[in-house]
Amino acid sequence: MGTAKNNETIQALVLTDRAESVNRLQSILSTDKRFSVRFVNTAQDALKVLAQDAPRVIAVDDTIKDVTPLEAIRKLTLLSPLTPIVALADDRAVAYVREAMLAGARAFILKPFSESDVFTTLSQLVEIETLRQDSIVNRQTGGHRNQTILFISPKGGAGCTTLAVNTAVMIRQMTNGSVALVDGHGSLGDLETVLNLNAQFTCSDLMAQGASMDLDLITGMMVSHKSGLHVLVSGRNLEEQMSANVEQFEKLLSIIAGEYNYVVIDGGAIIEEQTSVALSLADKVLLVVTPEMTALHRTSLFLRAADESSFPREKLYLVVNRDGIKGGLTADDVGNHLNMQVIATITEDMGLVTYSLNRGVPLVQSDPRSAVARSMEKLTKQMIPDQKQNTKQAEKGLFKRLSTIIQGSTA
Repeated sequence: MGTAKNNETIQALVLTDRAESVNRLQSILSTDKRFSVRFVNTAQDALKVLAQDAPRVIAVDDTIKDVTPLEAIRKLTLLSPLTPIVALADDRAVAYVREAMLAGARAFILKPFSESDVFTTLSQLVEIETLRQDSIVNRQTGGHRNQTILFISPKGGAGCTTLAVNTAVMIRQMTNGSVALVDGHGSLGDLETVLNLNAQFTCSDLMAQGASMDLDLITGMMVSHKSGLHVLVSGRNLEEQMSANVEQFEKLLSIIAGEYNYVVIDGGAIIEEQTSVALSLADKVLLVVTPEMTALHRTSLFLRAADESSFPREKLYLVVNRDGIKGGLTADDVGNHLNMQVIATITEDMGLVTYSLNRGVPLVQSDPRSAVARSMEKLTKQMIPDQKQNTKQAEKGLFKRLSTIIQGSTA
């Protein structure tokens, strides 16, 4: 699939039993010759259309005939996970919108429909999916050995930022390939401080460019680290997180993933809209846990939510940080409790880690022979295909069930 062109027909499927929705959407979309729209009023009919045709985008209204809208969204997502789904909802139905996003919808359009909202949302989703498919093709044809690696922890203070930074540096050292390090937070991330950078532009500045955001603009606004990393830092104000555009962030990551050999994302512990995008796009999700019961409890909640959301377990890799801490659990205890294999343990050395963070120098550069640096090197080798047999890549999916369960901060 190539990049969408302005004159390319966009086939849209709308599932609704509301005559007013049909009339309004017909009126809006008929003004743009790019769109070809088909309306059905049952989920069964929508599934038949998917079996025979390939719509570029699906809109599901809050009233349909045969099943609940949420059930319809789940079924459509399972049958066609690469087709973006938009939930249509009343502007006061906040709870419904949240449930629809959890069920698999990638965006929503509020009623009464405005022409700008309809065109912007549908067009952006189609463009983002095109970029994602182009990225997948690049990986399969060997144009790049692109890998997107996300570090995330259900509990703050687990060390995601430290591991993301040092792993990115090690990948660069081992492969000499192009490596992008991206802050996955809407705002108030720590990459700029940890790497002692003075970034002129942030992720928020990029997303504010809207439709003009492209590869040249993105690479021009990233900051270079002396290790060779290209780094994109988060916004510096909390207001920027509140105003973050999730569709723009997905487009941003898709473009970066199509260009760089490796993309490392510091997801931290704050579960937000951008976390859902990073989880969806990542090839490998490194689930970081410290050997303590509070961390195990939150990680158990994470895994339960992942299973309930049909998130592919194949993408999850369990890493125990601060292994050997006094009074802590053993790595075997952690793995047994979570019923997951621990792929790596990172040796406890809080003094050296703190010193590294305060200096703004990754410890794999400043103290490469230390035990903690060597354990990070072992982890990194497992993330590089040349160093380890390729792991079967999971289907892309969306996962955002934890926003009301987990709150925390990065370490």
